[in-house]
Amino acid sequence: MSDPYKTFRQKTKDIWRRMSPDKSGRIDDHLAQRQIIEKIAGALDTGNQKTRRDVGFHMTDWIYDAAFVLALHLHPEEFTDEEIKAGIDCFLAHAPAHVIAAARQTDHSTDDIFSDGYDNDEIQKS
Repeated sequence: MSDPYKTFRQKTKDIWRRMSPDKSGRIDDHLAQRQIIEKIAGALDTGNQKTRRDVGFHMTDWIYDAAFVLALHLHPEEFTDEEIKAGIDCFLAHAPAHVIAAARQTDHSTDDIFSDGYDNDEIQKS
């Protein structure tokens, strides 16, 4: 039996190779990550240069997780239930802390806006 943690990653890479063959390698390229960190740091106007680079890091370090979520949205039929669970597990273990850190460093609220409940029925009606 194959490891869903390995296969969801491989399928994510394969999907991105098909969709964007010339850019697909950027999802796990540390040089590309450094370039985007600098691009983000240059675009922000809050905090000092170190803080802006930190925000850039926090917004780029989970690119592979984001690539999986988008691949899943575009090609859900290519993932097994086990791979989806593995991908979501990886996303939830990694991305939220980065997003919260970036939000805090840029003075955005990290309050739980869903604390008084969330009605999923609204999405299902649309």
